[in-house]
Amino acid sequence: MPIAFGQYQYTALRPTGNHRTGTEVNITPPEDASMVLVQPTGGDVRVKLDGSDATSTAGFQVADGNAQYFPVAGRTRISIVTESGTPNLQYQFFS
Repeated sequence: MPIAFGQYQYTALRPTGNHRTGTEVNITPPEDASMVLVQPTGGDVRVKLDGSDATSTAGFQVADGNAQYFPVAGRTRISIVTESGTPNLQYQFFS
């Protein structure tokens, strides 16, 4: 079943690179990535995609145990920080 995201519909996502884990990160996606899936376990995180640093009060919130897709481009700098708890961050890029 297609997933609508803005004006785009995604029917099949192909993983780009490896599934990764970590804590707070600043990452740049691979050139061929179009989306990133983020899931924290053990606490909430904040995600910013504009090149500035996320803080515990600024950025898109992803709650503990929930997964969220974000659109990205090859030069997007992604900042992910802890909002609460001690999350283990899971993330994967897709093209």
